[in-house]
Amino acid sequence: MKKNKTIIAAFILLLIAFIGGTVAYLTDTDSQQNVFTLGNIDITLTEPNWVAANAQNIMPGAVIAKDPKINNVGTAGAYVFIKVEEPCYNGNKLFTYTADSAWAVVGSAGTCSGNGLATATTVYGYEANGEMNELAASASTSSLFSNVTLSSALTSADITGITTALGNDDLEIVVTGYGIQSTGLGTTTPATVWANFS
Repeated sequence: MKKNKTIIAAFILLLIAFIGGTVAYLTDTDSQQNVFTLGNIDITLTEPNWVAANAQNIMPGAVIAKDPKINNVGTAGAYVFIKVEEPCYNGNKLFTYTADSAWAVVGSAGTCSGNGLATATTVYGYEANGEMNELAASASTSSLFSNVTLSSALTSADITGITTALGNDDLEIVVTGYGIQSTGLGTTTPATVWANFS
């Protein structure tokens, strides 16, 4: 009798294992493959009307076409700036220009104080009403200015002094463009945005 109980118990266990092994569970899976592309900031600074030959052997009062502008050739919107480094002599800027109203002064450095040659630096932001103006992809700014004028107050002695101070160097106005992403900055105040380049 004990042997029969053992056989029955073994049979029941085998039956339970068999039934448990054949139970089917309903299952399902699904997935999504999302494609992300990264945007980029890519600017160019151009001067469409600049002709290098027109800046040779110029005389006081000469007006030379020089029209720096920024083109957004990237895929994302950008906030843009132009830094102008211009020469001074004996405390006076050698060139003057009129900035377009779409640009506002963000900061300056290197005053024209002292004797001899020096460099004054001014940074302009492309803005409207105190807030940065986004330059969309494939768009261009207005020109910061359209021309520069050599000071008509220069004397022969000034020109000799400038030439001597320059030696073999050239008199230059250096214009540099800057661009930064317009999304995710958390601010649109020109000075605060410009601080990211510091």
